[in-house]
Amino acid sequence: MKKSQLKAAIKEEIKLALNEADPKDIQNQDAINKALETTKKMMDDIDAKEDSVSLAEADPEDVKSQNELNKSLEKTLDAAKELQSIELSEFKNKIREEIISVLKEDEEPTASQLSGDSVAVLASKLQDTTSEMKSTMNRMKKAEDESEKEKYMDRLKTLSKIKKEIESMLE
Repeated sequence: MKKSQLKAAIKEEIKLALNEADPKDIQNQDAINKALETTKKMMDDIDAKEDSVSLAEADPEDVKSQNELNKSLEKTLDAAKELQSIELSEFKNKIREEIISVLKEDEEPTASQLSGDSVAVLASKLQDTTSEMKSTMNRMKKAEDESEKEKYMDRLKTLSKIKKEIESMLE
């Protein structure tokens, strides 16, 4: 027997075995199907009953505990927000202090600070102040924005005061 003939014979035998259904097997299968349908109906009924359970049936102690937990959680969240805002305001204050210290370092010396300087040092500072005034004036002329021009004008006023102090010390 050839391989193809053997395959065909096996297929034919399998088909015959599958087509031969015993009436007893059919009855058993019908009984199993009915039992499955009954089980499905019962499961649907149980699910429907579980869905209809309301909060009114919940244990009052459980509800009270849950409400206390919710209040505690709200207090914790409020405290966290407050702590965050305090940290932010402290951070802002530190930044302001640093900016102020940097600005103070950049300011020109006052007359009292310059009083111990020699004439040559005062003349040098006068020259530096004058050249800064000229460059600030040029930047102000080129500025297009009014707020920028005001900033340069304020700087010129400060430099003028410094220049007058240095000049008075040189006399």
